[in-house]
Amino acid sequence: MSSRLLFLLSLACLLGPASRAAAQAGGVAPLSSHSVETRRRTLRGLPIKRVITSAKGWRRVTADLEGAPPAPDFAAGQVSLLVVADVSGGARTWVESLTRVGADRLRVSLARVDGKLDLNPHVRAFFFTLPEFAGGVELVHRTLLEGGGGAIQRRFPPEEGDRARARLPQLGPDIRFSYTVPVGTPFDGDLKLRYEAFYRNNRRIPARQETVEFPAQGLPYPRIRKGTGVMHVYAAHTKRLRCRNALAVDALPPKGKDGQPRVIRHRFELQPIPGAARPPGKQR
Repeated sequence: MSSRLLFLLSLACLLGPASRAAAQAGGVAPLSSHSVETRRRTLRGLPIKRVITSAKGWRRVTADLEGAPPAPDFAAGQVSLLVVADVSGGARTWVESLTRVGADRLRVSLARVDGKLDLNPHVRAFFFTLPEFAGGVELVHRTLLEGGGGAIQRRFPPEEGDRARARLPQLGPDIRFSYTVPVGTPFDGDLKLRYEAFYRNNRRIPARQETVEFPAQGLPYPRIRKGTGVMHVYAAHTKRLRCRNALAVDALPPKGKDGQPRVIRHRFELQPIPGAARPPGKQR
């Protein structure tokens, strides 16, 4: 079996039925291909396409991303073509083909079937490892209409920013938590996160409260509605420790150079609760 055929077979789980014919007709065979879905990152303006050309860029995209694929060998002249699409509400999306257009352009054909309206984030990222290429990337996005009614097609031409590291999306979670314990203070484990949402201007409306296991893998942004005055508060604690710096969120962070809301990184500073019993075996 030829190496080219092996490459084509490796794409079977990612590409739609039209892709094999396209590849046989001169399409591009990636060195490897992966897809990752996440419900913890909120991204705007999807779909987007980017080319990751360095280890620093790769770390920016995949930091804290659960299920991130192995990095390309950038030192050996490999790059990663990244395509990110919205799959919220049960939408389906797949890459139909990767093809060369002339000598300096790569065309990605992406198909989508819409799902139900769902405001919760859910994105799918396609990673294709390719030999370095100097040209741009064109994205052709087709939304297939129900009942065989054709498709709505949009074209996203190549842009210089497709290769800019600052414009690479961060696919890790919107909110990333960590914690510290003072030196010499025993950590009793069983860390929890308390979440509370309330109306700042109308405390007569009952607050929403919930306590869950500490989300080491991060969380998406809370549902932000402008003008409602809702405050979202997060606080970490154990039975004997509490944080002195809860995180309060009432608006999305400002956008970064990539055009997306910035990631929130928050480190809870835990301290002993006055009067709380010390863990067994730690009594003085």
